[in-house]
Amino acid sequence: MYSIAELNVGIINRIIITPITTPPVTTAVISQPQPDGQNGWYVNPVSISVSAVSEESVVDKTEYRVNNGLWETYTGSIPAYDNGTYTFDYRSVDTLGNVEPFKTIMFKIDQIVPDLTVQLDKMVIWPANHKMVSIQAMLNSSDALSGIESVILTSITSNEPDGQNDIIANIGSADTTFSLRAERLKNDQLCA
Repeated sequence: MYSIAELNVGIINRIIITPITTPPVTTAVISQPQPDGQNGWYVNPVSISVSAVSEESVVDKTEYRVNNGLWETYTGSIPAYDNGTYTFDYRSVDTLGNVEPFKTIMFKIDQIVPDLTVQLDKMVIWPANHKMVSIQAMLNSSDALSGIESVILTSITSNEPDGQNDIIANIGSADTTFSLRAERLKNDQLCA
């Protein structure tokens, strides 16, 4: 397909034939405009929608590939993405064969909560003398995809509180040391 223009210059007519070589323009949009997790990670499912326009011709097809895989024709639906890191390339071709240079969106999804195990340096507090005893927690945390951002102390409970400041802890911090009051249960069992 060509663009034809006629110029009148004096008594001489000129016809200029210019081939149409402008490729389509494709836009891809992630369903969530910003990552909803830390450090650029999505923690909820995302989808991608793709659209293309051509000013001089007609869009023949839009293609995409994931993580440098094979190009697939976009049909309005893309399979859901599982946990991982993705490179999403996309482009369109018009009916004249003009191929748009591909564009890329990169995104990361981690919907799996981290693992955390806690081990205390004292499993029994003795003697049960109503005194405060320092406890040290050893943490083992892991996350195979996005990693661990932080571990925060959110709560401590006592199985025999007497209501007189039985727990001293820096709740809301990364502190792993706290104090508990050494008490004895009414049935003579030890508590921690």
